[in-house]
Amino acid sequence: MRLHPNFPYALYLVISEADCKEHSFLYVAEEAIKGGVDLVQLREKHSTLPAFIEKAKRLKEITDRYQVPLIINDLLPVAQAINAAGIHVGNNDLAPLQIRTQWKEANKLIGYSIEYLEQLDNQQSHAADYLGLSPVFNTATKTDTVTEWGLEGIRHIRQQTDKPLVAIGNMQLHNIPSVLLAGADCIAVVSAICAASHPGKAAEALKKNDFIMKRYRYPSVLTIAGFDGSGGAGIQADIKTISALGCYASSVLTALPVQNTMGVRSIYPIPVEAIPDQLQAIFEDIPPDAVKIGMVHTPELVNAIAHTLAKYTNRPIVFDPVMVATSGHRLIEEKTIRAIIEQLFPLSTVVTPNMDEAAILAGMEVKTPEQMQTAAQRIQDMGCKTVLLKGGHLSSAQLVSFFLDNAGVFHRFESEKFNTNNTHGSGCTLSSAIASYIAQGKALTEAVELGQQYVFHAIEAGMDVQTGKGNGPLNHFFNPQKLIKLELVG
Repeated sequence: MRLHPNFPYALYLVISEADCKEHSFLYVAEEAIKGGVDLVQLREKHSTLPAFIEKAKRLKEITDRYQVPLIINDLLPVAQAINAAGIHVGNNDLAPLQIRTQWKEANKLIGYSIEYLEQLDNQQSHAADYLGLSPVFNTATKTDTVTEWGLEGIRHIRQQTDKPLVAIGNMQLHNIPSVLLAGADCIAVVSAICAASHPGKAAEALKKNDFIMKRYRYPSVLTIAGFDGSGGAGIQADIKTISALGCYASSVLTALPVQNTMGVRSIYPIPVEAIPDQLQAIFEDIPPDAVKIGMVHTPELVNAIAHTLAKYTNRPIVFDPVMVATSGHRLIEEKTIRAIIEQLFPLSTVVTPNMDEAAILAGMEVKTPEQMQTAAQRIQDMGCKTVLLKGGHLSSAQLVSFFLDNAGVFHRFESEKFNTNNTHGSGCTLSSAIASYIAQGKALTEAVELGQQYVFHAIEAGMDVQTGKGNGPLNHFFNPQKLIKLELVG
């Protein structure tokens, strides 16, 4: 099971008599425990102290029977009276430091709800055993808070603390996977079980759904690119490459070119507002380990992509500035190039132009290895962290590429050049391969080298195959890898 080493609980039930609509709260609690709940918290906002203690005693008989810890909400006297496993408090309750002073019994759990970032750094949060993020999403049962944390809030808190994080607030079957992947360690539910007609079945479904019972994930690569109906380039080539290298491919479509192996006939636009919607849908559900950007043919698209990706920091980005098709057809206008330089270059981990694209970007002739190095330096000076300048168009027997790293050092790569026109989509394939190796945890220079080796072998394996009447595709599946399993971590 995917559990925090200091908090061996996955499904946390917060229950009160008022929350249980169809059944008694004791029945709901017992059925929920049978269904998989492994920690129960009793909260009674409107009960008198004696009534709260009586309810807690009755509930503890059930939790003890199943050896499930019972936590009391807010009131230390109730927790002490029934010898509860612990207590959960908020910012306006008795503080964790005071609880430790007054409740001297060992091994008592203390949970602390945080609703604002400022609470994370105070002494009380450090004294707690676990932190409740409340609410993750707005909920009818939590009306005394102002804002929800959301997935980005969880990710931010996860980066700030190693403490177990319990997510509460409108936890449902559909959003639990995203919450856990964002960094939560445990899911706390109220209505999803308390208001259910069959609380045991509801608990069982919650426990078996999502990642609570799943230990692995696939390295994920997101491609942001245009369509190629002939299947050799664009988003189709990206998905083939990512899959062949053992990663999970997700995609965002930027344009609908009409093309085949002989060239691009026309380009139909995708609504600009669809771009951030697509990106957000992927990031909220399958956050990528690396991002590849391909064809972006208007300034509006550039702005939409850059503005949205800027919200998701620390994501490696491989940008293939698609400007010229293999057929020689120029695909974008000058104003789009300016937007790319200003907005996408600074976000990108590595930019991968070919010689024609480098000539456009650097404003110079690029036909020799020496000119390639000069152009790469000029492009890096435009705000790129690193540049891989591809030498597929060199008029020589050897294919030479240069990788200019972030220390200003050139790495030269050479390989045999094949006499074949089956190179349609080679640039798309290379950038996707680099992104895939980065997603697997390879260092950037190694990922660049491995990506070029993959393209070399893909061209070699497909050089004598006819697919279409023009520039044929690579053989992406010359040596397909099984999807790689990575251990899930909080």
